[in-house]
Amino acid sequence: MKRWILVPAILLLGATWNPPIEKVSWEVSRVRSFIHYSTTHDIDAWGVADYWQTPVETEYLRLGDCEDLDAYAQELLWQRLGIEAKLVVYRAPFGVHTCLTWGGYYFSAADYDWPFAQPSRSFPAAWSILQVLTRAEVHSRFTGGKHGSQQLRLSLLQ
Repeated sequence: MKRWILVPAILLLGATWNPPIEKVSWEVSRVRSFIHYSTTHDIDAWGVADYWQTPVETEYLRLGDCEDLDAYAQELLWQRLGIEAKLVVYRAPFGVHTCLTWGGYYFSAADYDWPFAQPSRSFPAAWSILQVLTRAEVHSRFTGGKHGSQQLRLSLLQ
């Protein structure tokens, strides 16, 4: 008996699949439910004012500040959905913070409330973007690596 596999024509042409923003948002919200956010985490855990954890360290500790959660979400989106979200470092009235951008949206694993808890197509005009970092650029910023910095296969959210 022959079995036929139906493949969408667009995939046969070599096009890439882009998940809807709802799927991306759902994956990011999963990070919020597993990794706890703390504004004093770097001082408490590492004894320095600003420490960029690897995603493996963040998963191991299940705790981090804004760049730790967003770097974790960035890696998770790459591993689970194959998308290259970029990490945005910005200055806002409440200090320097991070979010992710992909597909024209801004969102964050660290924001439980406005502005980026839900994907947004706008960025507040009064705020200034300091840097936009790819995964490779984020990896080069990791400070330490005490818990498997070379092995970035995330297991918690598989």
